[in-house]
Amino acid sequence: MLFLLFSAALCRSSMLSLILTVLFKDGKELSVINNLADAIIHGRSGTGKTVPAGPGVFEEIRESTKYRDNMMFANSTAAKLIRDEIKQKIATHPAGTIESKTGFKQHICFQCDTLGNFCGKMNYVATYKPTDCGTHVTASAYYFGVDPWDFVPNAGSSDSDNFWREQLPGKLVNLRGNFKVYDITYNISETYEFDITN
Repeated sequence: MLFLLFSAALCRSSMLSLILTVLFKDGKELSVINNLADAIIHGRSGTGKTVPAGPGVFEEIRESTKYRDNMMFANSTAAKLIRDEIKQKIATHPAGTIESKTGFKQHICFQCDTLGNFCGKMNYVATYKPTDCGTHVTASAYYFGVDPWDFVPNAGSSDSDNFWREQLPGKLVNLRGNFKVYDITYNISETYEFDITN
């Protein structure tokens, strides 16, 4: 997390703001988390209340190459899953709607500054209809989950990674206020339109 705290801030030219938050800002209950400073301030409020991620966090998530490759655009992994399922259906059902089961794709993990490493689930829904050249598809994929803001070492990470991303940041966040573990919920969607040619 410390690495994330400082690398994130450097990339966004907000290092000073983040340092001031870590060193001097007390807690305050927030209704949405848009960045790392918000996450620190809400955690220091001591309420422990679950808070949704806002547009700022979604922007961070969308900056990740892994997220873009898996979730965004008509050539993403999610769009390819949808395309493959529709290709199987159009022989017997030339038009219709497909929908994934709840959380069909378990534990897809990404990383962003505010949430660190986080693993959620993905669902999708798509409608398709025949055209002169093939099949036109309109689809949406949804990535959702809950990320505990707890600074607990990750069993799948190295000791060094846990020190920099969890243990040291936890100590820094606990410098002020009454930090209490809480959850950040997220639900981000992507929309695709593409054609499957005959």
